[in-house]
Amino acid sequence: MSHLTPSERESYTKFFLGVDANGDGYLNKIEFKCLCEKLGFRLKPSKLIEMFHGVDTDNNDKITLDEFLATMPGISPVDRECANIRQMFVAADINQDGVLSSKELREALCSVGSALQQSDIDALLARLDKDIDGKLSYEQFLEHLANRGNDAC
Repeated sequence: MSHLTPSERESYTKFFLGVDANGDGYLNKIEFKCLCEKLGFRLKPSKLIEMFHGVDTDNNDKITLDEFLATMPGISPVDRECANIRQMFVAADINQDGVLSSKELREALCSVGSALQQSDIDALLARLDKDIDGKLSYEQFLEHLANRGNDAC
């Protein structure tokens, strides 16, 4: 059985506590949906309910932090990686319009220590921007990652 690293455990705990709106130590179905979205998982409503009941091991319609943390290692590494990629994209999308502008792309790259010049970023955006609208969609972002060996998302 795989386990969470201390870093993963800390990160997942912060996300859990951040969506526990009333601070009762449990997540209801609405809070759980919010948690999944914040983590980058995109689930159909039926899959979300199924997952909720799978995590709620004591069947009390509440998910504890322990139940949640015990479940995370069971999620496939590919699914977790896809969620992390989606989470990165959403974090970079400052105005939340579903695309990355040149400015958002530059800020995202700078936040991870990239020393690219604006001209390099513009060239990268031009190369990835298949519909030539000056912005990078999530699909275009994923296509770029797929070309780098990550095609499962």
